[in-house]
Amino acid sequence: MQRDWHQYVADFWHQHDIEPGIENLLPAIRSALDYYFPLYNRIWKHAKPGSRLLEVGAGTAIFGMWLASMGYEVTQIDLDERVVKSALEHARVFNVPKERYRVLVGDGSKVAQTFADQKFDLSYSRGLIEHFPECDAIDVLQGMGSVSRKIVSIVPGKHMKVPRVDERPFTMRKLRELHERAGLKVIESFSFGDEPRWLRLYVPPILGRVVRRHFEIGSDVGVICLSKSHPPSARV
Repeated sequence: MQRDWHQYVADFWHQHDIEPGIENLLPAIRSALDYYFPLYNRIWKHAKPGSRLLEVGAGTAIFGMWLASMGYEVTQIDLDERVVKSALEHARVFNVPKERYRVLVGDGSKVAQTFADQKFDLSYSRGLIEHFPECDAIDVLQGMGSVSRKIVSIVPGKHMKVPRVDERPFTMRKLRELHERAGLKVIESFSFGDEPRWLRLYVPPILGRVVRRHFEIGSDVGVICLSKSHPPSARV
């Protein structure tokens, strides 16, 4: 991967997401938790509190702190040292349990090497792999699969708002195919996020979930996968 390209993306992300979040922390937290609640529900479905989670690409790190506060053992990595520093500062402010939360500087393409002697119950990423060329995205996914039994990936869907930097939208089919090429077995796909007002007003919640899944209504799409070659994770 090109370091200059990584740095450009990191600079843009920090300017538009990290810094505003620091200045307006409480609104940022409320917005993030509201938005990612469907993802939390799916993580809870596949890995109960107490499980070991790995987040590749920490972003604002708020979501991982929330999971740690809910009883998960969370490790986050991010290539940008500024993100890690900000996360550590916020973790102290919010008294995130130190025994259940850590954030490290790390390259998503080197997950297998970084955590060669560790195993996780579930690895996940939010808005990460759409930044990578397909061959590099597959490397990231294979690395996640090498250290965890289950993998969850969230990327912008075809209904995303105006893209920034190099973000590219995925269809559900394209996202599934990418993970299958990485040697992962897709067991569930879903969409969530910004959606038409008519869906909330006129479609019952149970039917709405079916509509979102099959018609990819929502600004984000995701898949949940099993690693075909990795045994169930063991505590170390």
